[in-house]
Amino acid sequence: MMRCQTVTPLPSLVFYWVLGNLWISTSASQPVADSSTVPDMYSGQIRIKAAVLLTSGSDLAFDYYNLAPVIDLALQRVLQDYDVSIELQLALYQGQCNVSQAVGQAVQAIIANVDLIIGPACTPDMIAVSQITTYYKLSLLTGAGSLTDSTDAFPWTTRASYNTYSQWLFFVTMAARYNWRTVAVIYDRDDDNNLTNAKSLIRHLLDKNFKAVEMAFKGADYTGFRSAEDILSDLMMQARSKPVF
Repeated sequence: MMRCQTVTPLPSLVFYWVLGNLWISTSASQPVADSSTVPDMYSGQIRIKAAVLLTSGSDLAFDYYNLAPVIDLALQRVLQDYDVSIELQLALYQGQCNVSQAVGQAVQAIIANVDLIIGPACTPDMIAVSQITTYYKLSLLTGAGSLTDSTDAFPWTTRASYNTYSQWLFFVTMAARYNWRTVAVIYDRDDDNNLTNAKSLIRHLLDKNFKAVEMAFKGADYTGFRSAEDILSDLMMQARSKPVF
């Protein structure tokens, strides 16, 4: 039995990964007469204006006040290693994940002519803001937003984290290796994160011609259900492997 937990940190070195994409995006929009006018990114200090678009004052692991020391460290490393100076503009929104607040702050950042948006971390917020930055061809960098399989629809978005697609590759590969053709997936449908992860795994299993046995329960009413031991005993007759959410 395997229990899965979602963790969404923002790595301190993700700034490195976006620099090339950002340099291309900011310079490509300028007309170039000939090759002699193309700026050399190593000929002088590069200055970037970035908006930090994160929640503030929430209990989320990726709240700005939890990540501020890591962001400061990343700014120092980028300046030291690449001679890139990043000026931060805070675009924070109070409380938990909120698509409307995230979009509003993103629009304000775009009006302020930033070169880069860092965040959001909440997946629905990231998707909504990515739609805007794709339209404006503005680079977006996030270290989270893991609860969606792909960001291919948003070419200006760089997601430096695992996601609901990549996290299941190892399990599906292992199941195929040991010929586990039927997998029971037990999940709490009252929890959006668990529901998203479970549905992603089920899609992967079906795409690879596995049989997926779903067992969804309402976490809020769990005391009224049979014991977990009874549920597992029933599923033991149907499946070889049982991921639990």
